[in-house]
Amino acid sequence: METMQLLSQLRRYGFFAIILTMVCCLAPAGIRYPGLPDFSDGALHIINFDVGQADALLILYKGKSFLLDAGASRFEPHKGVQRIPRRLDAFLGNRHIDYFLITHYHADHIGSPGRQKHNRDATGIYGLIERQGITIGTVLDRGFWSLGKPTSTQKQYQKNFPQWLKSGAVQKRRELRPGDSIDMGDGVDIEVIAAAGNGYLDRLQALFPTLFSDYVPSENDYSLGVKLTFGDFEFFSAGDLTGQNALRRYGPIMASYNDMESRIANTIGPVEVYRVNHHGSANSSNSCFSQVLHPQVSVISTGPNSYGHPDPTIYNRLKDYGDVWITGGADDKVRHLVAADIVGDDVEIAVEPGGKRFFVNGVVYHSKSESEEEGREKYLAGCQETLTMKGLKQDSYKKIRGRPGD
Repeated sequence: METMQLLSQLRRYGFFAIILTMVCCLAPAGIRYPGLPDFSDGALHIINFDVGQADALLILYKGKSFLLDAGASRFEPHKGVQRIPRRLDAFLGNRHIDYFLITHYHADHIGSPGRQKHNRDATGIYGLIERQGITIGTVLDRGFWSLGKPTSTQKQYQKNFPQWLKSGAVQKRRELRPGDSIDMGDGVDIEVIAAAGNGYLDRLQALFPTLFSDYVPSENDYSLGVKLTFGDFEFFSAGDLTGQNALRRYGPIMASYNDMESRIANTIGPVEVYRVNHHGSANSSNSCFSQVLHPQVSVISTGPNSYGHPDPTIYNRLKDYGDVWITGGADDKVRHLVAADIVGDDVEIAVEPGGKRFFVNGVVYHSKSESEEEGREKYLAGCQETLTMKGLKQDSYKKIRGRPGD
C-alpha cells in the first residue's frame, strides 16, 4: 500500500521532481565524494573536467588555483564554460584563477572568441572571461615562436590578450621554458618539463631543411608539459605532446610529428597519475614513454569524436600499468573496446597531505615512495627509442594520412 501511494505521489508531483532535479544539477558542485581528504585540511585536488573532445584541468591547493587548458570541442563546445565556474564557486567562493596555462594553440585546449556580438558564442577561456566573469592572475604560455605559420588559434589569442589586460580580466603573462617552476605554495612543486620543443625542433630543421620546409612541425610538438610533485604523489600532463616521428598529410595540409616524449621521459620518471597526451591518440604515449612513466592511473580526456580516440592500442598499453579513467566518451568506432572505463563525467583526484594516498572518484590508491620507484629498474632503463641527432635519419619518419584534430 505504501509503495502504491509513493508511486502515485511521484506521478502526481513528477513535474516538480523534474524541476528539482534540474536545480540540483545546476547547483554548485563541491567535493563529490564525502569522507576524502578535505581541501581545507591541506589536501590537493585535481579536477579533470569532462569537456568532451577537449582538455581542461583544475588544480586546487590551499586556496590557490591553477587551470591547465580550457578547451572546447566542436562536438560539445560549451561544456567547459558551464562546468568550470561551478567548481570554482564551490571550492573557492570566487571566480578568480591564479594561473591559467595554455599547453598549445589549438581550440580544443584554449577555445574560441566566437563570431557573435558581445561574445555570446565564445567558448573555452574566451567564454569563461567574457561570459562567466572569470579573472586570471597570470597566463602561462609557450611563447609565439614556431617554424611554420602560427595557427589561427594563436592569432586569436595574440589579438585578444591585450584586451584582457586592458579590462583587468588578466593581470600579466609569462612565457615558460624547460626547468621553470610555478609557485602553488609550500608542499607542491610544479616543474616545466617541455616547452616549445625544448630546442629540438630547430635542430631538426637544420638537419632536414628541405623536409621541414614541406612538413613543418605540428603545433602539438610545441606543447607545454608539467610535472607536479606533492610528497610521494607525482602527476604529469603535456597537452597533445607527440610520441612518434611521422609525416602527416590530410588534403593539401602537410605537417610532421616529432617524437618529443622519448626525449623527456627520463626527466619525468615514474608517476602516480598520467594525464594522457593527445586524448589517447595513436601518435602519443609511445611504448618507451609509457614504460618509464609506468602510471598507476591514466586519465584520458575524450568525448564524442571521429578521430578514433582513445586508440585501443594506447588504452591497452596503459592498462598494463594500472587503471584507466576516461572522462566523457569515445569515438563510436572504438567505444565498445574502452566502454568499461568511460566515466561520462569529471574525473576528480583528491590527494591527502604528504601524498601517500590519493583517491580517484572515491577509489583509493597508494603512492609509491622514491625508494620503491628506484627499485623498478626495468622501468627506469630509459627510452631506447631516443635517437641521437647524429643517428637520426629522414627515413625514420613514417608517412601517415590523417584528418585535422586526430
